[in-house]
Amino acid sequence: MSSWGRLVSHNQNNVMFYEHPLNERMRAFLRLEHLFRRFEHQIAQCDESKSDDVWFSRIGVESIIDILTILGRMDIRSELAKELERQTATFEILLTILMWIQTCLPRSLPCSGIP
Repeated sequence: MSSWGRLVSHNQNNVMFYEHPLNERMRAFLRLEHLFRRFEHQIAQCDESKSDDVWFSRIGVESIIDILTILGRMDIRSELAKELERQTATFEILLTILMWIQTCLPRSLPCSGIP
């Protein structure tokens, strides 16, 4: 084990916890993920309760403001754009491979788990 400690640990519920040293870029991405999930949760809560609860609205607006604050930083915005382009390219390659496999794989072979 390095002097930095473990990068990932698990608890008894098999939940991953990220420990330092994560760089600022990764911390910002994790924070954005958390804020988007919190916002989605608040929307679901408002839909379920069918009420105009001020606290649900407040937390949702607070999440949006925090997201905009993080995305307002040019360095984070450019890093996010680069990462999204990289992920898009990776998914396009995977899609090409999947299409090649589907066309080249003989239909007589059983494909368990593949639609």
